Amino acid sequence: MQRKGFTLIELLIVIGIIAILATSVVLIINPVKILAETRDVQRSSDLNTVKAAINLAVYSVVSGLNFPAGPGCSFTQTASDPQVFPWGNCSAPTIVDLRKIDGNGWMKINLGLNSSIPVLPTDPIQNQNYSYHYKGSGTINGTFELNGRLESVKYRDQMVNDGGNANSCPSTYQEQTCWYEVGTSLTL
Repeated sequence: MQRKGFTLIELLIVIGIIAILATSVVLIINPVKILAETRDVQRSSDLNTVKAAINLAVYSVVSGLNFPAGPGCSFTQTASDPQVFPWGNCSAPTIVDLRKIDGNGWMKINLGLNSSIPVLPTDPIQNQNYSYHYKGSGTINGTFELNGRLESVKYRDQMVNDGGNANSCPSTYQEQTCWYEVGTSLTL
């Protein structure tokens, strides 16, 4: 008698082995960690791009660039309302307005028409714990600081060693005192 096909037990054994291998691969690769690291690379790049745009504006045609004192706009989300809303020194109700480079976005510096960036970047997940912040010295051609919080342990040292004053990153690296800081004065 010749057998055609597989028995139920053989199929269950193969499915079990595939499930064990798939679980092992997911645990080894850890996609949540990889996504967090990817967002951190984007955050670091975003803040450095904005810093470069500000420096370019200061040393180009735009003379007398004003660095308003105080915070710019940031994002917040609540559990009851998942829409993105600004807080801080903001009047813009939409994410489109918060991305403006004319001094009405989340950063209160007017980069001018010849800006090297068309819009201000926003945090990949846009919530209260991970948003970009601006602080200025309040003077013409003054100093500024841009902050953003990184979420992965891999880039925790980047926050600690950036030279800023918000570098006491405890083992729970998402504490309020731990920010990645770039700018011309990291102690504002």
